[in-house]
Amino acid sequence: MKGPMKSQNITLNQLLERSAELACRLALIIGQEFQSSNSRSKVVHDLCVLAEEHSKSVRLLLGSENFNSATAQLRIHYEAVLRSVWIHFSAPKSAVKKLMGALSQEDLARRADNLPTAKEMLDQLEASGKVPCLILRPLLCFRAEMLKESNAAVHSGPHAIYLHRSGYPEPLLVQRIQASNDLLVATARLQVALSGSRAQREELALIGVEFASCLPAVQNGCMRV
Repeated sequence: MKGPMKSQNITLNQLLERSAELACRLALIIGQEFQSSNSRSKVVHDLCVLAEEHSKSVRLLLGSENFNSATAQLRIHYEAVLRSVWIHFSAPKSAVKKLMGALSQEDLARRADNLPTAKEMLDQLEASGKVPCLILRPLLCFRAEMLKESNAAVHSGPHAIYLHRSGYPEPLLVQRIQASNDLLVATARLQVALSGSRAQREELALIGVEFASCLPAVQNGCMRV
């Protein structure tokens, strides 16, 4: 049995529909199939595709009122985006190699050894000074605003149980959609950085205005609810 959502109305449904339109627009901007012989770029692209899948799953789960599952999926979405950015800007060649190629059963555990945690990856990115603000900001904002709640959903913690029992306020659900969309736009910016044209970058620059209702307000570098 799902926990109830407080004050559900067409506004939330419209936001989900508009978010789907945002995803379609980003796909059109990114355009043609990715091609590269560079191992690092291939891994980044694969992670971006995974992140896009996670973003779609967040929307579908929210639309079907599986709110806790959507919040847990949002945590997975965040880490896919974070790892893609880390691989592009900060990862050593040894880490790229671990994420390339076929895996045996033994490799599954061995290749995961010595890869950094989410906290370590974000700390490295923040300290590097290499990451464009529009890509780094959504990751920092997620850590500040959403990480504890999404971890609670993944681990069925007290906050997840409380929300299931008492209901999900609509502003909380809006925040989840907007956070996922913010990560999705960051993914598009990274993909365009890999192989995109100036025209694509200019189109992306307009997304924040055209789809403002789908994205979080920003104050002092982080989301404002």
